[in-house]
Amino acid sequence: MSRVSQASSFAASGTGLAGHGSRRCAGGTTGEGLGGDLKHRLGVSYGKVSEVLNDTFGLQVSRSGWCQADQKLARTAQPVYAELVEAIRQCSVVNADETGWRIGTLAAWLWVFTHQEVTVYAIRDNRSSEVVIDILGEEFQGILTTDCYLAYDDRKLKEWLKQKCVGHLLKDLKEMKERRSGRALHFARQVTIVLQEALALKAEKTRLDPFTFYQRTQALESRLDILIAPHRRLSDRDNARFAKRLRKHRPHLLRFLYVDELEATNNLAERMLRPAVITRKTNGCNRNRSGALTHAILASVLVTCRQHAIPILDYLVQLQQFGAAPSSLVSAAPSPAHQPISSISER
Repeated sequence: MSRVSQASSFAASGTGLAGHGSRRCAGGTTGEGLGGDLKHRLGVSYGKVSEVLNDTFGLQVSRSGWCQADQKLARTAQPVYAELVEAIRQCSVVNADETGWRIGTLAAWLWVFTHQEVTVYAIRDNRSSEVVIDILGEEFQGILTTDCYLAYDDRKLKEWLKQKCVGHLLKDLKEMKERRSGRALHFARQVTIVLQEALALKAEKTRLDPFTFYQRTQALESRLDILIAPHRRLSDRDNARFAKRLRKHRPHLLRFLYVDELEATNNLAERMLRPAVITRKTNGCNRNRSGALTHAILASVLVTCRQHAIPILDYLVQLQQFGAAPSSLVSAAPSPAHQPISSISER
């Protein structure tokens, strides 16, 4: 059955958007899917979604109508979301980040945990390590790439393998250099050189024989150790503070040199947060916890579809076929976690 005929059947049944007072049209189900994609993956406001769908499909739907349609779609997609949570726990490398959010008038945070093949969003009212453990599990065996935010270095995560974003460190060093002159400038310059050479070495790795690569990595490790050594006296307070910060994260600074699939930066997670930033600026995040859960589920499913080059509208139309189990988005995915979906998403 084609997408148009599927949509015609869905609209004729009186369900979906056709059941929210819109004109009956062949675009019912497809329009509902397109609206969900615009809202939850691309960050378009409900008002603008209504304009687009009215012009394209003749769907005249109120904001509350869109909310109800999205909530129904999210309930259908809950098993898929649970599968994605389990899949991200099994990844060898995960990038994580968070950004400010709101649920009604209350402060909240939208978190992202992502890999090249799967992305999971979660919206919580706290910014602590509890969220990291809740999504990735206490026994996470992969490498977690993040910035230097304290939650990622909680004592509960002490034994986890990590990579700190070199891009963030270089940005901080650039700002330090702009505020300094003379001898105080030397420290930031030297650390910058080491990190930049490490990035260049990673890019060269496939062209070097193992012994040469090993020698060069050890030389970089030694130079970095000398620059941030505890006994080294740095008269500039900011330089001393930055050296202390690097010592704290020392095991997690150059790990990317030794793991082929590990990136030096957290750019992947930052890219996955950009639609959330747009959403925050254009339509005020979520009005209630139900809306927050809906957004987390649908954004996770839609972005993962995109990562697998799965036609998003086709997949969303499939989700809306009553009695049909949603297709897996993860190849050979493990069984969904035994933990109930509500405890994963709403805590």
